[in-house]
Amino acid sequence: MTNGQMTGISTPAEGLIAYDTTNHALNVRTASAWTALGAGGANGDTYCAAGQFAQVGTAYAPGTAFSNPTSTTKLTATTIAAQYYNGSNYVIGTFTWNGSTWSHTGTDVTTPSGANYMSITALDSTHVALAYMTFSSPNYTPKIQMYTWSGSAWSATGTLYSGSAFSTAMYWESTTALDSTHIVLSISGGPSNTTVYTWNGSTFTATGTPLSGYAFNGMVALSSSTIVAINSGNQLMTWSWNGSTFSQVGNSKGITGVQSYAAQPIALLSSSSIAIWDGSHYLTSNYAWDGTNWTLSGSKTFADYMVGILALDSSTVVAFDPGNGGSPARLVTFNDAAVCGAGGGGSFSATGAGSTTGAVQFNGGSGVFTGDAATFYWDNSSKRLGIGNAAPTQALDVTGTITSNQMLLKSVTGASAPVGLANLGVLNAGSATTISFAANNTAYTTAACGAFTISGMQDGGAYTLIVKGSGVGPATFTHAGMTIHSTGTMACTTSTHTIFTFIRAGTDVYVNMNTGF
Repeated sequence: MTNGQMTGISTPAEGLIAYDTTNHALNVRTASAWTALGAGGANGDTYCAAGQFAQVGTAYAPGTAFSNPTSTTKLTATTIAAQYYNGSNYVIGTFTWNGSTWSHTGTDVTTPSGANYMSITALDSTHVALAYMTFSSPNYTPKIQMYTWSGSAWSATGTLYSGSAFSTAMYWESTTALDSTHIVLSISGGPSNTTVYTWNGSTFTATGTPLSGYAFNGMVALSSSTIVAINSGNQLMTWSWNGSTFSQVGNSKGITGVQSYAAQPIALLSSSSIAIWDGSHYLTSNYAWDGTNWTLSGSKTFADYMVGILALDSSTVVAFDPGNGGSPARLVTFNDAAVCGAGGGGSFSATGAGSTTGAVQFNGGSGVFTGDAATFYWDNSSKRLGIGNAAPTQALDVTGTITSNQMLLKSVTGASAPVGLANLGVLNAGSATTISFAANNTAYTTAACGAFTISGMQDGGAYTLIVKGSGVGPATFTHAGMTIHSTGTMACTTSTHTIFTFIRAGTDVYVNMNTGF
């Protein structure tokens, strides 16, 4: 049913489930509202469906020191730059994600005085271009300044680019980077167009022919020569750049209307998939590109009144909220491979290394499952596990050193008693003549050569007893339930050490000796 039909149901019962064809989302009725699966319920419940985004970690909301974060850009998979208001000035700052929380990093840089309609885009992990407008009645002038991140502070780099002034209102609609030397900027109002600018290490220059008449409300680069953008008619469009002009590729895709205040409604998940925050305040899971068409290939999750999103990797996005209506500004992180909480059924999907066939899944942090097929591999056809390798030839195939204080090998005949190598270590028995091998394979005593009582031998085990005491013996041995076999009288050599070796086979123990040490 449509969203209107769903919300028009009179007194819906709590727990009622309905599919909203308007927003392509499965909804459940809580005590007081309809909630899309994957969103938080009215009583703190969480509902999930496979392939959806679910919130992970803690939202970043420090208060007045962080407001109106209307433009963000990715530096690395765990670091972003944001243009925001710090309580005193508009600045560019750096924020780092540790898998569960965001933290402010290093020193901010104040943006130029009189800068309006600001938008930032990263060319690489240390360079960010700031596009903005200045106004001197009656003219608006577009400008671009490069900033460099040292790892601890931002600083302006090179010469400020200043474009042609226009007397009609204009502002940067959206920005993206093709590579480390080319950015794409879209201007709305005045001469609405989309233009490529080239950075030569010291300044920006306009390059090629602008795409006239198109002011995109959001865009990201799929590659160094392809962008996907949302036009004013809420059409998802793909464009190819040949170094001098743009040309459309494939077919447009109509999407739910993006709100006018959505500063950054599109995020790049991979070279063929994107996430979109749309006008109904839902964060879509995935739009996939096959070279010709865009297809919605995932359900949605409610993301509140965010003004934009930014992808950290193929499954993680951070949404930013400027704090309208008196609420604090926030950075909120979502992951579409997250394991959902109570009521969700525990659905999850793995991405990246975790999606490789045979990769054993483990929690990589923040509820995200991953794997490493090269070193932790399950061969499901032969039912074999490889540790340290991806080609196990036995039921358990380990490449590398195994450290253990006890290793037991079962009998090949299936006997219940463990056999073989066991109980590693050396026992100092003092001067005792009663020796237990329950925890060690080797023991020594200062007792004189004579009668010894031994115990703890396991079937198939090999053991060693070193007798350091004086006396010629002879040595004799007893073990409960065992028959001791030797080749003759076991006489020791006076004032020397003697080594006795034992092998247990069933209820028989075979002993040999070497004396005169």
